Amino acid sequence: MCDYSYSDKTNSREPIMCKLTSKSCIYSKYCTKVGRFILNDNAESCFMAIEEKTKNIPDGAYRVSFAHHGFLYVELENGQLTQIKDTIGTPTNYVYVKRVNGDYKISLTPFEKTTTKRNTKTKKDA
Repeated sequence: MCDYSYSDKTNSREPIMCKLTSKSCIYSKYCTKVGRFILNDNAESCFMAIEEKTKNIPDGAYRVSFAHHGFLYVELENGQLTQIKDTIGTPTNYVYVKRVNGDYKISLTPFEKTTTKRNTKTKKDA
């Protein structure tokens, strides 16, 4: 079900409403089997819901398009979907991604930058 759709009554002929437009959802249809409006299969591709989720993504994070069978499908810089193993386990709209040794690591918080200190002192003979 869409995060932005709602229905005032469960068993009525009132259409499913959209919280973003305050109008009836364009992806709803009346089902004669259950006797009420339901969302059709295209509701996941609602451009208004995708746009709203994209607005709330912090800087440096990437949008998660969907999750399937233990993998997250993340839109990286080039706009292509990349399959990354879901190590978080909680549904989310965005993740922070870091590439380590050819593998992707994901986090809900930004990764800390690591710096390596070099020892510039020379050993002195005593």
